[in-house]
Amino acid sequence: MSTLGQIAIRRGASLLIIVMLLSLWASSALSQTPAQPQTMPGRLQVFLAGSGNEGHRVPAKYGPHAINSGNHASLAAFQPATINVTYTGFSAPAQAAFAYAVTIWSQQISSPVPIEVTANWTALGPSVLGSAGATDWISDFAGAPMKSTWYQIGLANKLAGKDLYPTSSDINANFNSTFGNWYFGTDGNTPVGQYDFVSVVLHELAHGIGVSGLASIDATGSGSLGFPTGLPAIYDRYTTDSVGKALASYANPSVALGTALKTSPVYFTGPNARAANGNADVRLYAPSTWRAGSSYSHLDETFNGTTNALMTYSLSPGQSIHDPGDVVRGLLQDIGWTVVTAAATSTPTNTNTNTPTKTNTPTKTNTPTNTSTKTNTPTITNTPTKSNTPTTTYTPTITNTPTNTPTGTLSTPTFTKTPTNTPTFTRTPTNTPTPTPRGIYLPVIVK
Repeated sequence: MSTLGQIAIRRGASLLIIVMLLSLWASSALSQTPAQPQTMPGRLQVFLAGSGNEGHRVPAKYGPHAINSGNHASLAAFQPATINVTYTGFSAPAQAAFAYAVTIWSQQISSPVPIEVTANWTALGPSVLGSAGATDWISDFAGAPMKSTWYQIGLANKLAGKDLYPTSSDINANFNSTFGNWYFGTDGNTPVGQYDFVSVVLHELAHGIGVSGLASIDATGSGSLGFPTGLPAIYDRYTTDSVGKALASYANPSVALGTALKTSPVYFTGPNARAANGNADVRLYAPSTWRAGSSYSHLDETFNGTTNALMTYSLSPGQSIHDPGDVVRGLLQDIGWTVVTAAATSTPTNTNTNTPTKTNTPTKTNTPTNTSTKTNTPTITNTPTKSNTPTTTYTPTITNTPTNTPTGTLSTPTFTKTPTNTPTFTRTPTNTPTPTPRGIYLPVIVK
């Protein structure tokens, strides 16, 4: 072969090698492309009216009454969360009780991003005290500790260090306007036969903040986590069946997963929640009949009568539970929140933005219409305070600006709550609130 022929062959071989190397590089680069953030709408969890007059009372461990009783350590190391509330339809006593509950919750968690709540005073089912959930769930955002995992939007904002959806609320909460037995006091002295509104608000906000999974069971008995996406929530990553098998390891969806979700006990096994529970797995509410809105996203009935009773699935008349409990604080820490401890809290200053508008078509506005100051109660101003900039002092802003967020009606038959034999109930939403669309909603499984 001539010299020119040999040179041509060598050049051709070199070009082939270069092409192959470029192909391998491109393939590697594509495989390392980070997953894109995905969003899906939230789901409501319900809090039901129990029966009897148990009179169980749990005072706030961190919050205004705890400060006055000397149980509060004020350290600048802990930055309390700012929680802004947009109210629709609340009376003055109901709103005052809600604001007090917000003050307690702001002392439990820390976030550089304000948490926005849409609160609706609306008709619900006869046994439903309230319903709530995160407005949206988001996965694979910048700063997510776990990939291919759903996070409530308020928690995602905290982990990302910025408001990922600054034009919309983070929590949608509904409270029963047709319920006639409310107690709106903040002292915890709930009369016999009445239901403590502060306890209900604390419970519902907990669902929106993080005490909620994405488990469901369809009419065929097939269970799923994160249906229809196939991705579990961060809460789901810490749950196991009765023999310790991770629920996220089941085929998703599957009848086997559905059976596991209905076979008590089901556990939450996060290390901080376990530590707060005497180093034991935390039992979740898992009745043999699946109860949408109650099963799995509440603590087991064995926590009734304890300081961790707030997140059981129902509240009895005469009770007042003004503290989330150490188990719930541990659970929130496990999923990613910075939570208060006895050595890291600070004294609150409560600012309440109040712009009520009585109308059948509430509209959200930033135009202030009323300014007033009340002695010994939160200062009322009309200065919007939502900001993505971390603050060093606690200024929970509760925005009382009616909004046009639709609310739903949950219809649940009355039942008697007993720890050992709880009758089956059916919750049939007739007009489920539709969260404000944001991001990309997934109709298919994301892999």
